[in-house]
Amino acid sequence: MTSRASLLAGALARWSYPVLFLLDATSTLITALVIAGKVPETLAPVRRHDAPAGGMRTVLADRIFLAFVGLTILQALLNTQTNTIVPLAMHGDGLGPGDYGLVTALGGALIVIGQLFVPGFIDGRRKDRVLALSLVVMAAGFAVLTVADSLPAYLTAAVIWTTGGMLAAPPNAAIKLGAGAAAAARTRRTHRTDAHNDLRMRTTEFDERKILRVRNGVTPANKSAGGGGRPPSP
Repeated sequence: MTSRASLLAGALARWSYPVLFLLDATSTLITALVIAGKVPETLAPVRRHDAPAGGMRTVLADRIFLAFVGLTILQALLNTQTNTIVPLAMHGDGLGPGDYGLVTALGGALIVIGQLFVPGFIDGRRKDRVLALSLVVMAAGFAVLTVADSLPAYLTAAVIWTTGGMLAAPPNAAIKLGAGAAAAARTRRTHRTDAHNDLRMRTTEFDERKILRVRNGVTPANKSAGGGGRPPSP
């Protein structure tokens, strides 16, 4: 569907950009209305006492997770050049909207086909190494753009960076989920430790007060008899 839409968009762009944008906006609005009115909620409501521990404070305290999120954002920014800088570069090389539509259509077709093989290829492999390899492949695809000046060159670059993107998606999501679960587990352990330390402090304070009362002669027996202090010396 994405590939056909890219080809259709390229053809419409040759005719009229305003019509292309209006059709895009209309189809997006129709999709939103259909989802809002016909697609039921599948998640059960989360009650307050069932909500997982943590919050923004937990996220901001996890430096490794923040570094990973920052690198993921940088990767996403680099990916945006496929629909921003690439069409400008293709236009500068004398290629038209239809050619750019063919490049994006090829990427969409590869994603559809790759879903049949990528999970089996990366299954059982270390997620961090797969993610690192995928980023190297993506970088190679973007590097081809520096020398691309014809449609075959741009198609080659699209094949390479799309392959890297397909390899990156599964381990990226899995690492994020794993990091989030680990952060939540650390938060729960911290809460349990704090509660345990608080209980120990309360117990220690109670024992100290009890010892002082015994030293001052205030015991449950003489307190009930009306004694309020140290008994007089004989």
